[in-house]
Amino acid sequence: MGVRVIACMYVLCVHTSKAMPFYVLYQSRLVEELTLSLHKENTMYKLMMATLLLTFSGMNYAFCNNAIIRTAPDSRYELLNSNTEVKDKKTGLIWQRCSLGQTWNGTACISDALSPYWVNTSFPSQGNNILQTVKNMGNGWRVPNIKELDSLIEQACYSPSINEVIFPNTPSGGYWSSSPAAHDGHYVWVVDFTYGSNNTADKTARAYVRPVRSE
Repeated sequence: MGVRVIACMYVLCVHTSKAMPFYVLYQSRLVEELTLSLHKENTMYKLMMATLLLTFSGMNYAFCNNAIIRTAPDSRYELLNSNTEVKDKKTGLIWQRCSLGQTWNGTACISDALSPYWVNTSFPSQGNNILQTVKNMGNGWRVPNIKELDSLIEQACYSPSINEVIFPNTPSGGYWSSSPAAHDGHYVWVVDFTYGSNNTADKTARAYVRPVRSE
């Protein structure tokens, strides 16, 4: 399999959601090709193979059941501020399109999302917990409460259970809310966007953050 064929596979995987099974089917073949390329003299070939494999491994793709009516369809959202923010027309809330730590590059959310502790060891100069960190971003940004965060769940999808057209490259995992658990002050409610479930997590745990603000 040559470089041109693999590059074509890459375009299909990135630009058409229908091509996801194609990517899954051929991922093992890409790994095999990368191994074989190590025995070749063509340095550019090796570089191309390594770059493609790393690109695939860093992407997040939701698996969706088309038999289930979408609970968070594209039509529910409006993109604002050069597509970096998302207005939910159902709730009136405005969300950052990318998770905390990611950056919108015009087509996607790039870089790894941060998963800070509730106690703010990641940003000691910005406050003693994640609530203060997000508040310090200004412009009214804050950590959403559990009901607000739960409203983003797309029940037709999992890994992650969110509209990935609107919120691309969302990690599957827990996201902090600002809602404390009633049974223990050391716990906080989180939404796990792997399967769209709500749980409580100890404040010594780590979770992702999606800032929100009111209109």
